[in-house]
Amino acid sequence: EHTTSAVVITDSEGRIEWVNLSFERMTGWTSAEVMGQKPGHFLQGAQTDAGTAAQMRNDIQRGGDFDAEILNYRKNGESYWVRIEVHEVKNQLGERHLIGIQTEVTEQRHRALKFELLSAINAEIGFEEGDFTTLENILARFGSSAGAVWAGIWQHGRVGTAPALDMSWAPPDMEPAALARMRGRASPSVVQCAFDKGTTVWADNLGELSEEWIPAALALGGQTVFVLPLDGDGENAAVMEVILGQPLAASESLIRALNNHGKHLGLVIQHLRATRHLRKSEWILRHGQRLAGLG
Repeated sequence: EHTTSAVVITDSEGRIEWVNLSFERMTGWTSAEVMGQKPGHFLQGAQTDAGTAAQMRNDIQRGGDFDAEILNYRKNGESYWVRIEVHEVKNQLGERHLIGIQTEVTEQRHRALKFELLSAINAEIGFEEGDFTTLENILARFGSSAGAVWAGIWQHGRVGTAPALDMSWAPPDMEPAALARMRGRASPSVVQCAFDKGTTVWADNLGELSEEWIPAALALGGQTVFVLPLDGDGENAAVMEVILGQPLAASESLIRALNNHGKHLGLVIQHLRATRHLRKSEWILRHGQRLAGLG
């Protein structure tokens, strides 16, 4: 009763027989409310990994000890990460029971995700400009390094017009219908806000936003969105939108790193475009000289 970890005792089928007070504090559910239920029926939700949940069910049926990390939901709908250790015990009659010890690891998960984002930023900055052969490579490299479920580059519209999606990236095997809705949507308010403010804009709970594109983002597994300006020399002509598959609150150091990264990428993009323009001009000049018999 005095441990900070949530403890659950179930029968052989995983139905709850007893929980401690820490379980009630962690989940928001009382002992009376959950008695006889299977924890996964009321703790798992939309963003819980289906593969992890299925593996846990198989482990329960198979018997023996196992452990796992999974995204659960409190009674109030708030998501949180737990590390679960399950031990099989038998009473004097030989009846099988399971003891589950749940330790919340949300903060550890968030720190790890922030570290992954910063590592992705540092990896990008470490590359020479020549390594970025196309804008698509820039987008795909950062999106995959950051563990994103969606990333897109929006170009600033002409005066009086909204920003336009220039290109997008998503991991393989994402739901085609949701991807199509994401590509066809009008610019989100967070994109316009990043253009207006010239700094990274962050929203760590997509479910609380009420724009039309949110269901499509949720269908891809999105939970957090941030948009960083690609500002190379003070001209904020484009922004990068990144949607993560985990809830994550921003920190000042992370926002600062993303802003610096946006400036670096903005310079790289300007260099790419200038190089392309120069090569195109050289080709036109050579072609014109050949036509004129001067080449």
